[in-house]
Amino acid sequence: MTQFINAREALVPEAIDGLLRGSAGRLARLDGFPHIKVVVRSDWDGAKVALVSGGGSGHEPAHAGFVGQGMLTAAVCGEVFASPSADAVLAGIWKGRSPGELKAAALEVTAQQRPSEFASRLENVLAGENDIALQQTALALAGGVPEAAKAATGAVVANWMKMLLATEVPMELRLDVLEAATALGASLPELADAVAAYEAARPKPSVGANGLPVMPLPKELLKGGDKERGRDVVTNHLAGNCLACHVVEAAEGSNVGPSLLGIGKLKPREYLLEALLQPGTVIAPGYGMISVTLKDGNALAGTVLEETADTLKLRAADGSESVLPKSEIAAQTPPISVMPPMLGILTKREIRDVVAYLMSLTKLPKKEEEH
Repeated sequence: MTQFINAREALVPEAIDGLLRGSAGRLARLDGFPHIKVVVRSDWDGAKVALVSGGGSGHEPAHAGFVGQGMLTAAVCGEVFASPSADAVLAGIWKGRSPGELKAAALEVTAQQRPSEFASRLENVLAGENDIALQQTALALAGGVPEAAKAATGAVVANWMKMLLATEVPMELRLDVLEAATALGASLPELADAVAAYEAARPKPSVGANGLPVMPLPKELLKGGDKERGRDVVTNHLAGNCLACHVVEAAEGSNVGPSLLGIGKLKPREYLLEALLQPGTVIAPGYGMISVTLKDGNALAGTVLEETADTLKLRAADGSESVLPKSEIAAQTPPISVMPPMLGILTKREIRDVVAYLMSLTKLPKKEEEH
């Protein structure tokens, strides 16, 4: 073999070099050559899905010979009869428009096996990728990097915390930035201080029409959820037990609470988030429990079905209904929701997912569509 090659370790790089020189500029290689042996089309602009292949190089780096128009976008070349290095595979994944799931897997490998490289990859994903789910994955991984990588990763997250305080972070990423900073803040005091500053800047509670305190909505829960995960929470979360009280989709649920059919078309996401966090402030007509004391000393309790300037219509627990003249009422309590606040029962991420799911419920019952 020494009569045909200069050195075994130089065989593949020299073959690739010859291929590129003979391509009339149609082929190029990624940075990191010869350690990273990835051959790409030089005219590739990343606007379309990339087709990448690769493997060990046999008698020649054959995969690279199939890179070109109408063929492969890139080839990841290994050594002679050896698989490509992990670095080369990762470099190939980040070239062009690889599926988000593949890039998410690459992020996980980087965080676990190459943590010293994770900060730069996190920065690139947050600044350069137009994929909210991938950016959320990157921030979730940031909170769990090994100790040696926390300082560099924390510096990237600290910059995003500054943007968060200036309301410059997209709504879909606010919770993720905050949770990454909180996780890293256990080791990095500057991030703990940034989280404290963000919490201190929240609006103060107010008093609602029913006299109860109203906490400001955490806007980081309004957007960025996953509707499929939200559907799973609504239908399967044992502690949440949503279907015990609500009809959510036509085939399942209960009428103990108001129907949620078409709720995404009827109500804005702010209403839905408030209903999850503070049910007592947004009680649907007919579902608020009140107690009424009449001037003759009798007391009644039930849900408010209708209220006018002169009368109050109640439904008692046994289903009986009463219409009470307001002139006969001595006192009545503010409506109380039987639904508990869901934060604590559900995590913040689950709340965000449920909001996304409820906003996707836009199909109204036929009788409401007709109006």
